[in-house]
Amino acid sequence: MTPSAIIMLIFGVVVLYGGLYITVNKAVKSSKDKDK
Repeated sequence: MTPSAIIMLIFGVVVLYGGLYITVNKAVKSSKDKDK
């Protein structure tokens, strides 16, 4: 793989897992708010 492909791969993984983390955080917060 070329270096630019590796950088794009890392960037894609960061965006994917970052979005997943934000989504899970929002889901956890909203479920905690419903419990109160």
